[in-house]
Amino acid sequence: MGSAPLDGLAVLDISNSIAGQYCGRLLADAGADVVLVEPPSGTPVRRMGPFWRDGSRPDDSILFWHINSSKRSLTLDWTTPTGADLLKDVASSAQVVVTSAESADVESLLPGNDSRFLCRVEEFAADASYQSWRGSELIHQAMSGTMFENGAAEREPLFGVGHRAYYAAGTVAYISIVAQLLATEPTASSARISVAETAPSMNYNRVTQHWYSGGVDPRGDPHTPRMTLRCKDGWIVAFPTPRRWLETCRVFRAPEVADDPRFSNDVDRHQAWRSIEAIFQAGVENVPRDEIVADALRVRVVAAKVASPDDLWTDPHLRHRHYWQELDDNGISRPMLGPLYRFTPHASRNISRPPRLGDSTKEILEGVGISIDELELLRNIGVA
Repeated sequence: MGSAPLDGLAVLDISNSIAGQYCGRLLADAGADVVLVEPPSGTPVRRMGPFWRDGSRPDDSILFWHINSSKRSLTLDWTTPTGADLLKDVASSAQVVVTSAESADVESLLPGNDSRFLCRVEEFAADASYQSWRGSELIHQAMSGTMFENGAAEREPLFGVGHRAYYAAGTVAYISIVAQLLATEPTASSARISVAETAPSMNYNRVTQHWYSGGVDPRGDPHTPRMTLRCKDGWIVAFPTPRRWLETCRVFRAPEVADDPRFSNDVDRHQAWRSIEAIFQAGVENVPRDEIVADALRVRVVAAKVASPDDLWTDPHLRHRHYWQELDDNGISRPMLGPLYRFTPHASRNISRPPRLGDSTKEILEGVGISIDELELLRNIGVA
């Protein structure tokens, strides 16, 4: 196994957004030395829930914990003349800088460097009519069509959990940076990634479908036959197909449906899809999920459990692939996502806890010539 693929890459993460900091975490996973530049009060992400314990410490945010692992923290108020000069000094050796719309003002402070790649992750594209709007996960899921896809057909669109739109944008930013690093002849010195434009990647092919045909299938349309069924101990998702109709009926404990003349062909089944779903639901409601899924796999019917957080934590497949790690936090073991991507034959970097606020300020500023006495003065006046 070789070294991590981005060993030696110096990255400044000056973003104040989930998407930008997630991008920085992916770079850190791949071995980059990522410095999170924060105001002395800390990045706003440190104050976003949910929280570990009572949320009283600067790094108790579980969100911050997961998207800022393996980074170092530099506290610096770059809005002051002294802080701006220090940022220029620190940035002079960075090969990649990640910013967000909230920290875009910092870009004008960066010294010229033809070999540096600047990546800004922003809410909306610069040429969009609503570029000055503030976005949110709810807005991006709604605009992308993801909410349209979720929920019962007869009810309102359903908002999904988490920060999926921002993770999608952070992933695209990461890919853009790595692609530029791999390019034999770099084609650009910067990239601007829009959350609004990358969010549709979370969705089914509704956008492509609309561009192609001008229409969109309604939510729950059986052209893409799928069902969400509640079993004895939780939910499953199934994708019945015509080629395995008999096996499907048996798996969902309704063999009589296969011979029912009302459902004898694809057209009839399409028209009666909700009735079929109700029959299958009655068949599985007292059967454990694992039993249904195991039966489905044996006859090549597509079905899977809807996993709860506890299911994911104990899943043997995820454990085997080191999806989870446990890190020590003052003597307490805390769960941590392992590296999201691995590059064979490179070694995977060992994940380390996220940085404590300003934990590397002294080391980094000493590297640009700031003495201990000067650092103390900078802290007293609120610059570091």
